[in-house]
Amino acid sequence: MCHFNLFGEQIQDEIRVKLFCDESKTKDWLYLGLLIVPEKDENELINDLLNRRCANPNPNKIKDWINCKKKCNYHKKNDREVHFTRLGNDKEMYFIAKRWMDYLLSGNNRIRFYVLGIDRTKLNINKFGKSNNEGNIYNRFFRMAVKGVLNSFFNNRKIIITDIYHDDNLSLEKSLSQKGFTINRLDQLLKKLEL
Repeated sequence: MCHFNLFGEQIQDEIRVKLFCDESKTKDWLYLGLLIVPEKDENELINDLLNRRCANPNPNKIKDWINCKKKCNYHKKNDREVHFTRLGNDKEMYFIAKRWMDYLLSGNNRIRFYVLGIDRTKLNINKFGKSNNEGNIYNRFFRMAVKGVLNSFFNNRKIIITDIYHDDNLSLEKSLSQKGFTINRLDQLLKKLEL
């Protein structure tokens, strides 16, 4: 959206966002997941997600996750990393993930998400350079996903990406880094995105 300043000059609205990124890979598929969080909503979003960690059936005790450590016997078993590969084996983890998904799909505007699935069997690998094909594929589709999703969610606004968070412990990233691939630095990414 645009508005006008005191002198009648058109000014583009600005939004500052943080990106949280992750990926998963199978033999034939690469999935890129993005969570886009406007900075103005970050603290409230974190509090909402933390409060939804709690499995306490008493809704009056779920109001403040940070301050319930001493009062809530559910806190200890719900204070851990949630990973999709372990959801089937862990009831508490499954219900944390379910509460988060219910929140995500509830229609709130604090968080936007995007998942891109790439069928690698349909790609001509030679089109992605003579070396470091995996890294080039990842970079190309990552940039495309970020640019597309930001323009889709925040059309006609100046977008400023203040941080990109990326889990660097996953097998795809490890295998890519062993091949000399590193994820583009933020300034390089923004330059290529032309945001």
